Order: sequence, then C-alpha cells, then structure tokens
Amino acid sequence: MNTKSKGRRTHLSAGAKRCLATILAAELGDNPIEAQTWRAQNARRIKYVNELLKARMLEFRDNTHYVVRLYGLMNAPGEVAESTLSKCERLFKLLAQHYRRSPKVPIPIVEITKRLKFPPREVEHLAHFLARSPAYLGLFLTNSPPALQPNENYVAWGGFQELRSKAVDEAHQAEKFIAGLSLDTPPITGGAIAWDLTNCECEAVGEYFGKAIERLTHDTEGAITLARSMLEAGCKYVLEEFRINIEKNMDLPRLYREAARCLELDPHRDLDEVLRSILQGGVAIVCGLAHLRNRAGDAHGRGHGAPKPARRHAEFAVMMATAVTSLLLRTLDAQRALK
Repeated sequence: MNTKSKGRRTHLSAGAKRCLATILAAELGDNPIEAQTWRAQNARRIKYVNELLKARMLEFRDNTHYVVRLYGLMNAPGEVAESTLSKCERLFKLLAQHYRRSPKVPIPIVEITKRLKFPPREVEHLAHFLARSPAYLGLFLTNSPPALQPNENYVAWGGFQELRSKAVDEAHQAEKFIAGLSLDTPPITGGAIAWDLTNCECEAVGEYFGKAIERLTHDTEGAITLARSMLEAGCKYVLEEFRINIEKNMDLPRLYREAARCLELDPHRDLDEVLRSILQGGVAIVCGLAHLRNRAGDAHGRGHGAPKPARRHAEFAVMMATAVTSLLLRTLDAQRALK
C-alpha cells in the first residue's frame, strides 16, 4: 500500500474529488478560489464543496477563500497531490530534526530552501498544509526573514505516518459531531449529545441545533446566533415545564440562572467543590455566548469591514451551547424519572 492510499476516505463522491483537485490546483497556483463568488457561479457543485467542508478536507482562509487541509491533500486525486504530499513529508522530517536541535528557535525558510532544494513559495505552500493538520505549525511569513516554528508534535509522534493517522482520526471525529452522526444507533459517547438534541421534545432546540450545524460550513456568524438561540430555547423549555413566568425582557444569563435554579444546578448551592466549579463554568459559558452573539453573531447590524468569526470560534460556540443545553434537558429528564 503506498503512502497516498493509506487512510483514504473511500466514500468521497466523484464530484467532490474533482472539486478538491480544482481547489488544490488553484491554491498551488497562487489563485485560491473565492468562496462566495464561486458558489454563486457553480450552484450545481455547491453540494460537492459542502461535502468537502463537512469531511474536513477544506477550510476557509480568512473566511473568504477555500484552502485545502492536509487531510484534503491526502485524498486529492492526481500526481500533483501525490508529489505535494511527499514533499510535505520531507518538510515534516526536516522540521523534526530542527526542533530536536533548536526547539526555541524558528527555522528560516531560506535555510529550508537550501536543504530541500524547494523554491521559497513552494515551502510556504507546504507549510500551510502542515499548519492545517493536527501537528500545527507556527508560520512567521511576514518576519524578516520569513520562518517556521515546529513544536513537540514533530518529535513526539511516530513521524509523518502518525500525523496522517491523526489527521484521519481528527477529521472523522469532527465529522461525527458536526454532521449529526449516524442517527440509527446513537453512540454512547459525545455523539449521544447531538442525537439527544436532534430528537428532543423541544422542537425549537432540535431545529436550532440542526441549523447551527449546517451554518458552520459557510456562515459562522449565523451559526453563533443559532447556538445562542438553541440555548435560550432550552432554558425557556425548562421554565415552561416548571410553570415559571418568562418575562419579556429576560436576557439569556437570567434565563439560564432561573432554569438552573429549578433544576437544582445553582452553583451557589451546598455542592461538592468540584461540581460547583463545573456549574460555575456553565454560567460563564452562558454569559460568554450572550456577549459573543452580540459581538460576532448576525443578530445585530455590524459595521462595514468588521472581521467575521473564524470557523473554529463558531464551532466552539456551538459545542459549548450544545453541552449546556444538553445538561439542562438531561437533568430535566432525570428529575421527571424520580417523580
């Protein structure tokens, strides 16, 4: 088995593979595809790009252009992808050697070009693929001279093959959460939370959860707003269950405090110190989501040129809102069982 085929995602559609090859060629040609324009001009191919985003083979650069992750490079068809992946391995090995000798000092790209005989621009492309991998990589491309900073993953892991394995594992685990998992048999671990919210009694929670997951691939602002709406719907559902009057001007933190009090999740109660700290963390998450929605969501008008939240930030917001909402609804179910 060659290094290209190992860990390949065999169920990627033919159309998605063609899109992946096109986006890779554009990136390597220093002409990355601008997402919004491309989607407007290629309506029939949007499903293929969404498939790649969902599979964690693509991501947005600065929330504007499509770029290929290392996992995407591993799955891209053609000799160009094969050659580029092989060069990534050579760069990985060089960075591992450098880190062992000088772990605190970045390595200048000019030194890499001398040792690997790659042009500086090609080194930058390869570095971006490693930066979009589980190993990560510090990029100091605007420094003088431009340099790269590896980390302990380059020496702690079993070489480039383990990096590839971790890229596969990371993509599959993320896809299970982001994609909504296989709902036929709910998993016991993290996936059970997503399954619970998708199929919970509160239809609003399930609807907001599903929409938030869909928006993560192309609308990070909307995903953050929907995450907040999901949590708010969960709080209101609990309060309605306890016949608590919901005032019109109740904000999210107050809604959560009232719901937590009804469910005996108030961190100020006489609880174990560790549990109290966890519940206090839940309050902090709720307050943070409320502020994040106001600053980074799409619920309020934003000035021209205001930066969009990165996908990782939107994913984190959705995951945190999912965890807290699940805690509320599962605690409600547990209390019902005791009655």
